[in-house]
Amino acid sequence: MAKEKENADVSSPPKSLTKTLTGAQTVESVSTLFFSVAFSPDGSLLACGCMDMTIRLWDPNTRGQIGKPISGHTDSLSSVAFSPNGSLLASGSWDSTIRLWDPHTLKQIGKPLTGHTDKVKSVAFSPDGSLLASGSQDKTIRLWDPDTRKQIGEPLSMHTSAVFSVAFSPDGRILASGSADNTILLWDPETREQIGEPLIGHTDIVTNVAFGHDGSLLASGSWDNTILLWDPSTQVQIGELLTGKRGVISCVAFSPDGSLLASGSMNGTIRLWDPHTRVQVVEKIPISGHENSVHSVAFSPDGSLLASGTSGQTIWLWDIQTGD
Repeated sequence: MAKEKENADVSSPPKSLTKTLTGAQTVESVSTLFFSVAFSPDGSLLACGCMDMTIRLWDPNTRGQIGKPISGHTDSLSSVAFSPNGSLLASGSWDSTIRLWDPHTLKQIGKPLTGHTDKVKSVAFSPDGSLLASGSQDKTIRLWDPDTRKQIGEPLSMHTSAVFSVAFSPDGRILASGSADNTILLWDPETREQIGEPLIGHTDIVTNVAFGHDGSLLASGSWDNTILLWDPSTQVQIGELLTGKRGVISCVAFSPDGSLLASGSMNGTIRLWDPHTRVQVVEKIPISGHENSVHSVAFSPDGSLLASGTSGQTIWLWDIQTGD
């Protein structure tokens, strides 16, 4: 594999970073960590799941917070996700529940979704919005009907350790899950059966999984400091691993057109990769000091912005359009 400094292309770096959103402006002296960020399908909202048990909504254009923090959970939020039509916002929490919200009224819809017996680590809607998946520290994945708020079938329970991340393929036919057992499992959401054998390649906790725009690629990030790319149809690893050197990979996300893969690290950096050549295309981007771990990254629907949630009580927005 080429050395990192040879892979980095700094001729067209992202435009300057702007420190845009901060919880300190709205929660007075109380600081909070942003564990999860997600854009609404139309790009008009940025939702943030916070350590202080709240959800915060922002306008990415004005960089102003919308309304007051949304409260309801009784422990830190680990994951937030919008439904495909933007009418629902789901939140998963360390309180073992999932809640559904109206992002326009900021009101909770119905009662919490209960069933998990330990921290909910990840939530994800299917592309048609008919399913909501949740992964938990209780080693299971559960599928829910967002309309009835009822669990569908029995939990998916082939992992042997905590489920850190769940993600649907763009056509909704595959659900991927990454676990602390160092594996990725693929599932058929309709039959709730495992597809094939576990994807094995990481040597430590799989923290995050994400599908590319056409479903032909699956990316996984791990505590082993690497990112792996997989072909979901063959369940085979594609090429060599992507490594950012000395940094636990906490999150990965594809751009909407599939041309970029963003990764965030616990060492406080973000990297951008070409998923097809597996080459780093932008030099590592430090956030604001080594103590500000990157917990979540998300591209805006038009691909012009990358949001990152950090342990520095700040959300950062990046303009990822290259200069002339």
